[in-house]
Amino acid sequence: TPGTARNEFRDEHYRRLAFADKTFGRGLPFQGGKTDRGRIYIALGPPLDVQRYMSPEAVPMELWTIRGQPGLGQMSTLQILFYQRGGAGDYVIYNPVANSPKDLVQTPRRGQKEPEDPEDWDEWDKGAMLVLRDRMLLDVMRMTGGAERGVYRQQTSIMLAEVQANPQRRASADYALAILEHRPVVDVSYSVKHIGNRTAIAVLEDGSGTPFLHYVLVPETVSLDRYGDRYVTELRITLRLADATGATVFQQEKSVPLDLRPEELKRLQASSFQYYDAVPVIPGKWLLSILLENTVSKEFTSVGKTIEVAAPDGPAMSPLVLARRVFKDAPAEAATRAFQVGRLQLYPSVNNVFPEKQPFFAFLQLRGLTSALKEKGAITFVLSGDGKPLWSVRRTLREYADPGTVIEEISVAGLAAATYQLRAGLADESGREILAAQTDVRLTGEAVPGVWVSALPLPPAGDPAIDFMLGTQALNAGRIDAAVSSLAKAARARPDNIEYAVGYARALLAAKDPSKARDVLLPLVEAKEAGFDFFEICHAELGEKDKALAAWKKSLAIMPNQEAIKARILEIR
Repeated sequence: TPGTARNEFRDEHYRRLAFADKTFGRGLPFQGGKTDRGRIYIALGPPLDVQRYMSPEAVPMELWTIRGQPGLGQMSTLQILFYQRGGAGDYVIYNPVANSPKDLVQTPRRGQKEPEDPEDWDEWDKGAMLVLRDRMLLDVMRMTGGAERGVYRQQTSIMLAEVQANPQRRASADYALAILEHRPVVDVSYSVKHIGNRTAIAVLEDGSGTPFLHYVLVPETVSLDRYGDRYVTELRITLRLADATGATVFQQEKSVPLDLRPEELKRLQASSFQYYDAVPVIPGKWLLSILLENTVSKEFTSVGKTIEVAAPDGPAMSPLVLARRVFKDAPAEAATRAFQVGRLQLYPSVNNVFPEKQPFFAFLQLRGLTSALKEKGAITFVLSGDGKPLWSVRRTLREYADPGTVIEEISVAGLAAATYQLRAGLADESGREILAAQTDVRLTGEAVPGVWVSALPLPPAGDPAIDFMLGTQALNAGRIDAAVSSLAKAARARPDNIEYAVGYARALLAAKDPSKARDVLLPLVEAKEAGFDFFEICHAELGEKDKALAAWKKSLAIMPNQEAIKARILEIR
């Protein structure tokens, strides 16, 4: 806390360490701060409530209710279940994805699985749920995720990973320093410095079939500093994708400088500032985090959302994207922008609010279309209010220039300001609906502000930067074959790019091919392209122990606290 002699944050941290070691380390061969309960206590503080369960048929359990940290993207209240594995030893965290109900009972019995039960449960898990039910352990039953099926289990698993990864996130130093720099502001005056936002997010394929995560982020306000007759600031945007365990799969940081003249400031004040961006993304279910910081005012806003990128094995439809404006002649050959599909540039609404009496546009993307669907399939748009159809249009896919890119102008003539529902349905050649998407639309009689768009250009289709980003994600996700393939393409397209070469070498090492990894890196070293001492990373894998020791010693001289490297040195010695 500024202005005090004490370091309150440090004092509280050491108080928690001491409490955890004393309370959770009894009878254990290691410190209490290294137990699951100790780590959670140190990271999040004392629980608001603890419910303890002791039963002859169930293992000892504790259900903690904890105050979350919204500034870190957490809910305001969290619940975590701890249990003694096998009924003895230390309490460990129950994860509904990694664990199952039979872990929570001493003597499970068989039960009859039902269709709505999670697929990975067996008859013993079902029987364990019956034991928990008979003992009236309803809160524990809820924590297993059985009642809410897969969605709750996935959300809980992601939440647990995020909470446990907060102290040691795999992030760049700049990102960590930025968070630390703002942490006192977040903790002390969160309601003052945090600003709200609105977002629109969609996963769309480019012309080559690569999925891109498109998003527009609209901060509640943009503060500027004044220098003479100029108004300036710099926005820093950090995007992160993580898997269900909380491990970082991809991270990207960009800076957007704003330098406005007085007349431009007036336009911005009368408009909604909107930041557009997109990144290629590999298939999977990811936790998306976006942090926007105003480096001048120290204001920040954040977005957290789970996204799913599917690799369709049949026809698929994107969610509806609604827009007030559409530009149908965007350049498709050069670099593109977010929410551009071919020659179509969308300016999506972030809240689906449109002026009454003015038409708007609905966009969706169709993938995996068969020849029959392209030839005889049809799409129907219906706008309804209070469950009654008020406007509709039906078109065959042949009527669109690209059957997979559907854009339709939605008429709202004669409709009053209110909330409506827009539905799009795809029918096959027999007229049977096979896919559908729906969203709410609100018409308003109030003036809707204009938009001020900031959008950095994206690499064009086929650019090696896209292969590098996809390969990096695949490598971090453990998909080694896909990583080697994508990173090889990037490195071959730009043989003088050190970052691409190192990425490719990392993938080859993961694929257990150190000799080829060295072949990739050596030309750069010999040509002095790196501009610094480039220590090889392949010696140990090739059995060259002396060279490995020399490289590791140099690494420790630069960064001493690398326990894994110290262990490898001792191993070789």
